[in-house]
Amino acid sequence: MSKIDKNTLLKELALIVCDKFRRHGIDAVLTGGAVVSIYSQNRYQSYDLDFITHCSVERVSLALKEIGFEKHGRYYKNPDTDYFIEFPPPPVAVGNKPLTKFNEIKTESGYLKLLTPTQCVMDRLAAFYHWNDRPSLEQAVLVAKNNEIDFEGDYLIPGIIDDQVHFRQPGLTHKADIRTESMAAAAGGVTTFMEMPNTYPPATTLELLEDKYSIAEEASIVNYSFFLGASNNNLDEILKADYSQICGVKIFMGSSTGDLLVDNETA
Repeated sequence: MSKIDKNTLLKELALIVCDKFRRHGIDAVLTGGAVVSIYSQNRYQSYDLDFITHCSVERVSLALKEIGFEKHGRYYKNPDTDYFIEFPPPPVAVGNKPLTKFNEIKTESGYLKLLTPTQCVMDRLAAFYHWNDRPSLEQAVLVAKNNEIDFEGDYLIPGIIDDQVHFRQPGLTHKADIRTESMAAAAGGVTTFMEMPNTYPPATTLELLEDKYSIAEEASIVNYSFFLGASNNNLDEILKADYSQICGVKIFMGSSTGDLLVDNETA
């Protein structure tokens, strides 16, 4: 068995702990954020290993003591690692749906029983919908992007494309921003959005438009594109645009934000 120290990674520690449980006849399943860490190759980092088991505290404590973990309130801690262990109450379930089949990983470090990638996504989405926990939605998307998800027995509906949204970034982020509104889009089944140019400053130049794409590359959790805004003074920008990379030009014939108005017939 590998030695636990500050260099022990979460997955390796989970293998060591679960293998110790198995040797003591304890059936335990890893759940929660630690599973997200494993399936995202640590793009999301959790320090809390949530194991669910029906075994008694006494049996669990005895097993964990053999690898240096002692009970401190609700957690088990080992001075040689920053990770800690917690035991949410059984059963293993998503909402009211009990789970019975799990993923198993076997390596030289040990054995681990954990949620499957599909169950992990379901678990994170349940946390988002029930508690409005936005980080849980981000974690679900992260796992889904990096793992095969099993939809057998479920309805698979094509993602919606919303071709007119106002996400208020840059300049008006006290109302909303690309991160929050793309998360709302994903929650509602919208997988692609096309955003209007009437932000502050208005996206009437290719440089300002590229700024929005740069923000979205880091912040959006769904597909995206942005409209270039037309004004009385930016015909050169419109002619230079690469229309394989942007969704189009928005022309306001009535008043809008800043100079987003085309009311000059010679413009």
